[in-house]
Amino acid sequence: MTIENCLSLTDVLSFLNEKNVNYKVCQFSPSYNEEDIDQEVSRLGMGLLEAVPLNVQGKKLILAVIPASLSLDFAEFSKLLAPRAIRMPAPDEIRARLPFIQPENTIPPLCGLFGLESFLSPLVEKLQTVGFFAGSRHTLITLDASDFRLTLCNPSPIRVPTRLKYRAYASPGRTPNDACILGVSLESADFHTSKLITITDWICNHYSQCVVMLGDGLYRITLQLDSDVSENEALEHSKWLARDFVHSQLLVFIFRESRCRFDFKFSSEIQSTDCYSRYYSQLWSLFWNNKQFQHSCRAFADQKCLAATYWKSWRSSVVWLTTLHARLSIPGPCRFWMR
Repeated sequence: MTIENCLSLTDVLSFLNEKNVNYKVCQFSPSYNEEDIDQEVSRLGMGLLEAVPLNVQGKKLILAVIPASLSLDFAEFSKLLAPRAIRMPAPDEIRARLPFIQPENTIPPLCGLFGLESFLSPLVEKLQTVGFFAGSRHTLITLDASDFRLTLCNPSPIRVPTRLKYRAYASPGRTPNDACILGVSLESADFHTSKLITITDWICNHYSQCVVMLGDGLYRITLQLDSDVSENEALEHSKWLARDFVHSQLLVFIFRESRCRFDFKFSSEIQSTDCYSRYYSQLWSLFWNNKQFQHSCRAFADQKCLAATYWKSWRSSVVWLTTLHARLSIPGPCRFWMR
């Protein structure tokens, strides 16, 4: 860590102490790569904040505080501040105003620390816990949202508009329907907050109801394949991951005004039903007695893992089919589902 980063972190912590707020500091070791850090901070959901520096005519530098999972809607924000022009400051301008922050590092969203006027996204007011990087991506500070508001300096009543970071498109030939299922892969980067916001936004624009299927009972098999843990340990950890996902990402599903209703279902609960048990037995019978279905399961396993772990993969295939049937009441097994 450079001297500049140390000074930045020291100033941040001193400022928080002066405000008498409770906070936690998480220091990621150098062995953490960007993917590891993204996985850890995804538990903050929309609570991970970032400060976007802007030059406003007549005000000089300001900080726009928004969820890091969204982007500043520059065009809409410009309209709100008209006729004053706004622009992104050059690195030299940031260095002149914030001398102990290097332009390549993140700026903590602590406007009071720098004596800058703050502009907040309205989503910040809906948060319970917030976090931000201080100095570098390897230092994360978290605190209650109520304590964070004590750190603001001259907050403006003008709210910062935001936009999605990604765009979603429908597959060709999609059949219109009122309801859909969103299957969530636990600990997958495809369901980190910024992408999840885009997915749910698209769903809200096309459906009135969505069942969010969390595969905790299925993910236990992945955990067993990746680590030497018992089936029960893997299942309990998967259950915790699924419920932690709902808790950390709940705001993503409810923050927008929409007629779409999201219902959360856990595969571990579905797997405890009589419907699941009956269909699971039928699939096992089909697997042992139907060579085509058995080949389909083994082909799926062949794509997913090594020969030594085949039995766990085709078992996962059967479990997944049974869970879908129990939830959707799909009549009869079909070897083409696997594809």
